[in-house]
Amino acid sequence: MQERWVNITGIYNKSSLEGRQADFIQAIAGIFWILVLTISSLPIYFNLKSIVRQKRILSFISFFFLPILVTIIFWLTGDKDAEWLSFYIATSYFLSAQFISYLLFIRRNKSLLRTISN
Repeated sequence: MQERWVNITGIYNKSSLEGRQADFIQAIAGIFWILVLTISSLPIYFNLKSIVRQKRILSFISFFFLPILVTIIFWLTGDKDAEWLSFYIATSYFLSAQFISYLLFIRRNKSLLRTISN
C-alpha cells in the first residue's frame, strides 16, 4: 500500500540548506511578531482603573491602539511578498481574538455595573 502525503505549507527542496534556514528564520520571526503583538496589548490593564473602564472610548483605545499601530507600521514598512502572508493571517487572528475579548469585557462590565447599582 502506497502512502500519500500532502504538503500544505509549501513546496521547497528539503535537502537544501537555504530551505531549512528560511523556515527556521520564518518561525523565529513569527514567534517574535506574536510576542510584539502580545506586549503591545499590555495597555489593556488600564481598564483596571475605573476612569478608563467607565469611558467607552478610553476602554476601546486601551484595547486596540498599540496593536493596530504596530500592525499598520509593519504593513507599511514590510514587504508585500507571499512569504509574509502567514504574518498577516496571524495578525488578523490576533486582532479578531482581541475584538472578541473586548466585546466580552464590555458585556461583563455592563452586568457588573448593573449588579453594583442594584
